[in-house]
Amino acid sequence: MSDIHFSPSSSHKATHQWTQFERAVVVLFGVLVLFHFVAMLSFSARHGRLAMVPFYDDVSYLNDGLTRLNAFDMQGFAGLARSFLDDAPHAPYSSLLATIGFALTPKSMLGAYALNAIWVIVFLLLVRYLVQGLPRLSQVGVMVASLAIPMLATVVGSFRPDTYWGLITGQVAIILANMDFAKATGRQMILTGVLVGATALSKPTGLPAGCVVMGIGYLGAVVVSLAVGSVPLKQIATRTSLMLVGAAILVVPYLIVGGRDLLHYILAVMSDNVSVWRTEGSFSTHLVYYLKPNLAASCVGWMLYVGPFFLLLWLVTAGRSRNRGVFVRTLAVWASLFTAYAIPTVSPVKSDFIGSLFYGTFIAGALWSLAQLLRAKPVPGVVVLAAGTAIFLVSWRPSVPMVKHDSSYYAAIDKANRAVTPAILEVLADGSAQGEILSVYTASPGPVLDATLRYEALLRGIPSTFWGDYTSRNWSSILAKAQMADVVVATNAGALGQGGNFSYPGIQYQDRLIAELATDRSWRTLTIYIDDAGYKTIVFTKRPPPSPIKLFFGDGFRDQEGPLPDQGLPTFRWMLGDSATLIVRNTAVAAPTGTFGLRCQSIADVNLSILDAAGRQLTSTELRARAGSGRFDVIDVPLDPQSNSATVLSLRLKAPNVPLGPWPGYVLCATITSVHPPYSNVR
Repeated sequence: MSDIHFSPSSSHKATHQWTQFERAVVVLFGVLVLFHFVAMLSFSARHGRLAMVPFYDDVSYLNDGLTRLNAFDMQGFAGLARSFLDDAPHAPYSSLLATIGFALTPKSMLGAYALNAIWVIVFLLLVRYLVQGLPRLSQVGVMVASLAIPMLATVVGSFRPDTYWGLITGQVAIILANMDFAKATGRQMILTGVLVGATALSKPTGLPAGCVVMGIGYLGAVVVSLAVGSVPLKQIATRTSLMLVGAAILVVPYLIVGGRDLLHYILAVMSDNVSVWRTEGSFSTHLVYYLKPNLAASCVGWMLYVGPFFLLLWLVTAGRSRNRGVFVRTLAVWASLFTAYAIPTVSPVKSDFIGSLFYGTFIAGALWSLAQLLRAKPVPGVVVLAAGTAIFLVSWRPSVPMVKHDSSYYAAIDKANRAVTPAILEVLADGSAQGEILSVYTASPGPVLDATLRYEALLRGIPSTFWGDYTSRNWSSILAKAQMADVVVATNAGALGQGGNFSYPGIQYQDRLIAELATDRSWRTLTIYIDDAGYKTIVFTKRPPPSPIKLFFGDGFRDQEGPLPDQGLPTFRWMLGDSATLIVRNTAVAAPTGTFGLRCQSIADVNLSILDAAGRQLTSTELRARAGSGRFDVIDVPLDPQSNSATVLSLRLKAPNVPLGPWPGYVLCATITSVHPPYSNVR
C-alpha cells in the first residue's frame, strides 16, 4: 500500500500532460480563493473586526506593527531590525504583517487584515503536500472543500496568531509523521528543520506545546523506520541532528533576543495570574471543553461530521493492510492528534482560540486519512472535485461565529471607545504640542481599553504612554498608579463590555477610584460616557482646559514642525519670506480682555506690527537677531474682548534678502502656554 514521504524527491510526478480542463479548474480554484479573501474582508467590514475599533488580542499586534513602522520611517531597515532586536515581538509574523499592512494602507488596519490571506495560501500548499500522489482533480477537490472550513475564515477575520499556529502546527506534525529516513537527504532534513522552526515561531508562547505535538509525529516516523528495519539507528540520529540544526537556525536567535520575556509571559499567564484566566468547571467540563459541538463546529465546520469517519476508516484499513509500517505511521498521526487535544485540555486556561492546536491537528489528520483512503481505493478525480465543490457550496459561509462581532458585548466596547477617545486624544495632542509626553492609565478591563487608545494615538502620531492594571488586587497600587498618570479612565463595576468572561480583581476598585478622583481638586472630569444600562465611564485629567486662544499661520510660513521632546521644543513654524502674517483668534464664548503670549527667535532683525480686526495698528515692536543664542523675544499681543475676534500680526524683515545660511527660515515662532524654562513653555 502506498505511503507519502516528506521529501521533494518523492513528490508526485505527473504521468500525463496537463489537459485544458485541468488548467481551467486550477484557474477557477485561484479565483475561488480570491473570492474567499474578498468575501471575508467584506464581511469583517460589515460585522467583524474591521467594523469597529480594534481590541484585544488583535490590537496588541496592530500596535506592534505601527510602532515598528515608525522605526522604519525614522531609520529605515536598520531601525526596523533594531526594533526587533530591542523588543522581540510576541508573534513575529503578525508583527511583520501589521508593519507591512500599515505601510500599504496608512491610517487603516485593512492592509494588515488583508495580508492574513497569506495563511490561507500556506494552509492550502500544505494540504497540497498531504494529498500529493492523488489525481490533480482530486487534489483540487480536497482543497476546494478545505476552503469551507471555518478556521480558513477566522484566520482572515482576526489578527492574532492562534488560528494559523494551530493549522500549520497540525499539518507539520502529520508531515513529520510521514518522514521517510531512507529517502530524505541531509539537505532535505535541514529544510525540514527550518519548516519546524518557522512553525514553532508562528506563536512563540505556544512553542512548547507545538513542539511536543510535532515531536510526537516525528517520533512516530522514527518508530516506523525502526519497526521495518529500513534505516539504521545511526542514520536516524544523523538525520535528526540535521533537522534540529535547521530548526535552531530560526528558533535560537529568537530565544536569545526574547526568551526571557517569553518565559515571563508564560509564567504570568499560567502561574501568577492563572486565577484571572482560569476557566471554572469540573474535571468532566474541562475534559470535553473542546468537544462541545457548537465550539467545534465553529472551528472545523463540515469536518466535524466526516473527519472522525475518515480517521477511523483509515485506521481500520491500515490495520487490516498487514503493512506494519503503514499501521504504525497511522498510529503516529493519532498520537499527534491525542497530544494536541490533551495539552489544551489539561490547561486550566481555556478559550476558543487556544483550542486551535487541537482543531488544526484534527483537520490535518482527517485530510491525510482521506488522501490515504483515496490512494487505497481510487476514485475518479472528477468525482472528488464534484464532491469538494458540493461541500464548498453547502458549507462555506462568510458569517463565522469566531469573527462575527455584532453582539451587544462588542457593540458596547466599540461605542464606549468611540465616545471618549476624541477628548483623550485632544489632551494628548495638546501635551505633545508643548513638548510633553503624557500618560494614560486605564484602570478598568473595558469597555475602554488602554491598547485601543494607544492604537488611536499611534495612528495619529501622538507620542504618549499607556498602561492598564486589570489584574492588581491592591487598592493602594491602583491609586498610586492613577496619581502618576496625566489621564485616568475608570468605569463603574458592572458596565457593559467590561471584563468579558474573566474575573479581573481590579473591577472591584472602580467605583472607589471614581469617588477618589472626583473629590480630588487636582483632577478635573474630561468627559463622561453612560452606557445603555446606565453605567458610567469617566475620564479624569490633571491637565488644565485647553486655551481658547488659537493661532493661525498665514502666508510666509513653513509647515508645522515638531514637537521635539528630546530638545524640549514643542511644535513650531519658520517664517520663509521677507514678510509673513499671523492671526490670533479668541474662540471663548465670553472672551475676556487680555493678552496673548508669543515667543519668537530670529536670524535677522524683524519689524512686528500688531493690528486689530479693522486693520488699525495697536502697537509695534522689533525682533532682534538671536538665532542660536537660546533666547526668545517675548511679545504680549493684546486681544479684543469680542468672542472669536481676530488680531493680526504682520512681520517684515528690516533688510530684505538676508542669507539664511544653515537655518531653515528667518523666524521661529511659538506660543506661550505656561512659565517653564527655557523651551517647554512654547508650542
